[in-house]
Amino acid sequence: MSWGYFLDLNLTLPTSEWTRLSQTKTGAHAIAPTWWGFKEDGLGMMFTAADFDDMTLGDAVSRFACEESVCKMSEDGDQTTVRLVQLLDKGGDPSIAKSIAALVDAAQGSGQGTLRLVNDGSYSGEDGVEITASGGALSRKALSDSWKYASKLGAEVYGGLLEGDEAFEDEDDEDGNDGEDGEDAAPAAPAPKQAAAKKPATKKPAAKNAAAKKPATKKAAAKKGAAKKPAKAAAKKAAAKKPAKAAAKKAAAKKPAKAAARKPAKNAPAKKPAKSRRK
Repeated sequence: MSWGYFLDLNLTLPTSEWTRLSQTKTGAHAIAPTWWGFKEDGLGMMFTAADFDDMTLGDAVSRFACEESVCKMSEDGDQTTVRLVQLLDKGGDPSIAKSIAALVDAAQGSGQGTLRLVNDGSYSGEDGVEITASGGALSRKALSDSWKYASKLGAEVYGGLLEGDEAFEDEDDEDGNDGEDGEDAAPAAPAPKQAAAKKPATKKPAAKNAAAKKPATKKAAAKKGAAKKPAKAAAKKAAAKKPAKAAAKKAAAKKPAKAAARKPAKNAPAKKPAKSRRK
């Protein structure tokens, strides 16, 4: 049955010490199966086999510079930090972990950091172990809830999220640290409110539309007023003409009546002169 454990190293030590240790061979450091602190002897033996005893620690670290692995070397002043992550499969070369264990063991006097072996979820046995170098000594503890660590490490190695990664919180995060370099984790920035962004956009078009309508309204009113003036003048002119026409008609009606009064009637008998009576 195949299984896998993530090797997770974050170690800082003096650059001069790294230069010296990187040239030493893995077999020169006494790393027994019990060094890891596993309860199962078989796991301790799997990660301390002699396959890479003739390889220098520098070359062993270089083997992590490949696909599906993390290998970062950085210098800050006189300090060097070694960051390694790789899934060690039972069918692969899990014994390379012995070389990394030798580096941590030899650097405990001057360096500080952590080395973990984390169950990737494929093994029903132990969740893993954590070895910490600090203050010139090593301390060990058994891990629990390995899927949380495995999810984070899997995302770092493969560039994606493993199942359950959204719920990841390692024990260092609970103390306010990021679990790797000891720095405080930055709080997440609040999401911008959509309502505040929408208000200016709503008001500006309304203001523009109102401004555009006012000049158009005034011009239309001016044109309408200008059109009404000639109509009013024409109406007044027409009203003035009506009395004049009526007066003319009345005068015309009176003229025939006067003429008729002046002319004598054709059929009227002539008046006979009155006879004078003599006595």
